[in-house]
Amino acid sequence: MAVIEVISKQQLNEAVTALAKLDRSEAVTILARFNVLTTAELKPEAWRAVFEACEEARSKIDANAP
Repeated sequence: MAVIEVISKQQLNEAVTALAKLDRSEAVTILARFNVLTTAELKPEAWRAVFEACEEARSKIDANAP
């Protein structure tokens, strides 16, 4: 059985902030997929999905960096 790591509100905010520093429009787009403007509006059950989306977007940005 796989262990699912719980994402804290702090981890979520840090992931969104880190992405926003690189590409604000991408961070806003991810939040918009969940029909919110800020992480404060997110329900805890969406935290992991938003966190993972932000991490994936950051990885893509980092991979394309010179």
